[in-house]
Amino acid sequence: GAQAHAPDDLEPQGGQVHLPTRRKARLDGFDLDAEVCVNAHDRPRLEALGRYVLRPPIALDRLKLLGPDLVAIELERPWPGGATHVSTSVRTFLTRLAALVPGPRANTTLYYGVLASHAKHRRAVLPEPPDRPRAHDATWAALMRHSFGLDVLRCRICRGRMRFTHVVFAPTGVRRLLVHLRCFSDPLPIAPSRGPPDAHDTLDFP
Repeated sequence: GAQAHAPDDLEPQGGQVHLPTRRKARLDGFDLDAEVCVNAHDRPRLEALGRYVLRPPIALDRLKLLGPDLVAIELERPWPGGATHVSTSVRTFLTRLAALVPGPRANTTLYYGVLASHAKHRRAVLPEPPDRPRAHDATWAALMRHSFGLDVLRCRICRGRMRFTHVVFAPTGVRRLLVHLRCFSDPLPIAPSRGPPDAHDTLDFP
């Protein structure tokens, strides 16, 4: 939850402030908001909630490249001085953005109380799963269209529908297909390795 301060008209009771709703609470400067309630079998709303929780830290439409080494970030609200954008170098921006990425295999979702995995009364509050056959996993084309809006089975030339036939693994078959599509059939040459960068290119020397 976001850190906040209690309004003047709300008096703390034993270190806890009760807000004027039934599904909100504030404790030790943190807010807990449980007003959003989604049915366990409401797949569209569950997906919308999951997309909201997993949203990126900064919207792409708020970023703008001002040069080869300068990024401008649009603020959600103007600052008291009237500033609407903040600019920083690409390296600094990536450094601060990487600090928000959790470590590998880190559990970022924690449940407490009756929702904890070993809670005694967890079964009493969770709905029973529906007794229905499990749907098969969607194809890769359907997942690409659903996640990224890309219709990979639509021909870019005639706009018709393509049909999946088989997967080519043999090198000779892959080469024949690339030649037919007028693509590179031979691997590109590997660029020669370069030496370590000059120290003056990485440090701010006059």
